[in-house]
Amino acid sequence: MKQSVWLQNYEQEVYAKRNASNQKKKIIPIIFILMMAFGLIAAISNGALNDPQARTGLLAFVGIFAFLMIYVLILMKIGKKKDVAKYTRNEVMALFHSDYDVEQFDQEMNAAPLKELTINEGTTMFMTENYIGIKSMPCGDLRYSFIRKHDIASFHRKKTASTTGNPMKAAFFFDIRNHEQKVIMNGLADSGKQLEAIIDMLQTANPHITLP
Repeated sequence: MKQSVWLQNYEQEVYAKRNASNQKKKIIPIIFILMMAFGLIAAISNGALNDPQARTGLLAFVGIFAFLMIYVLILMKIGKKKDVAKYTRNEVMALFHSDYDVEQFDQEMNAAPLKELTINEGTTMFMTENYIGIKSMPCGDLRYSFIRKHDIASFHRKKTASTTGNPMKAAFFFDIRNHEQKVIMNGLADSGKQLEAIIDMLQTANPHITLP
């Protein structure tokens, strides 16, 4: 089966951004070492080595910094190994059953969406001729999820506490299910107005959608 050009371009983009981010993070251990060195110099200058109680505090200081350094190094190592394109890759590949599917997807993703709306801060939902997609930035990494319009059967929502600066404005968790009542997409709408916009988009995508 053909490879999706859109997916290849997406992977190149997110890997480039992740590599650039990892390069910037290399300075973090250096900052930790400098902070610890300045702390030790200041403590020794104040006679910490001559005071048993101060020496105990100094050892605790060194231990805390060492723990934090190890923790940061572990996180950086995990970040380097993380496959930031895996989620989107799996979402896209699940749509493909033939070369025609790949060509159709690439054509639609490289064109302007038929409809697009912001559903919460940093997250947009969009519609093409055959797909509904969600674009988000979890942990700073660009991520997409996709479903086919003809798989949409029902829309479910649940009110939750405000996710904005206005405590009086309720937010809504939602999920989209297929004809077997399996959740095929979910998300969060920051307000009732955004929830209604999502419903309007889905009803355009599939006029027969049920709204329990």
